[in-house]
Amino acid sequence: MKNIYVLLFAMTSICTNSNPYQHQIEYTQSIKVDSIMFEYVYQLKKNEEVIGNVYAKWKNDSVFSELLILKINNKKTDTLYHIQKCKLKSKNCVDLSFDCNEFWGYRFGLKKDNYFELTYLSNNGTIESDILTIEYDKQKDTIKLLITP
Repeated sequence: MKNIYVLLFAMTSICTNSNPYQHQIEYTQSIKVDSIMFEYVYQLKKNEEVIGNVYAKWKNDSVFSELLILKINNKKTDTLYHIQKCKLKSKNCVDLSFDCNEFWGYRFGLKKDNYFELTYLSNNGTIESDILTIEYDKQKDTIKLLITP
C-alpha cells in the first residue's frame, strides 16, 4: 500500500519548449533506438489516419520497461511519446514520474485506435498502479497522459 501513495505524490508536470528526442534509429519490423531494441506493438489512429506506431522494449511476454510512439515519414522520425522506466514523457513535458527504486515495468490493458491503457508495476510485479491512459488529444494534436480529477 505504501507504494501506491508514492505513486500518487510523484506526479510532475515539467514542460519545456525544446524537443529532447534526438535518436539514432534503424528501420526494420522491430526498431533499434540508441542501441535499444523495441518491438512493434500496434498503430494509434484518428479515424483511418495513422497518428503513430507504438513500440515497446519487452521484459517478458506481458511486461515492458520502455515504450515509444513514433511518427515515421520518409525516413524522418518524430517521437510523439516516450515511456522511459519511471518517466512518462509527451513531446514537451514530463507527464508523470515515479520512484525508480521499486520499478518493475508496465503492463498493457485496453488498446484502442486513439488511446491505450497501462499499469505501472513495482515490487517485482506484485504491486500495480491504477490504470494510466495515454491518449491522442485532437484539439492539441498531441499524445498525452489523461489526467482525471
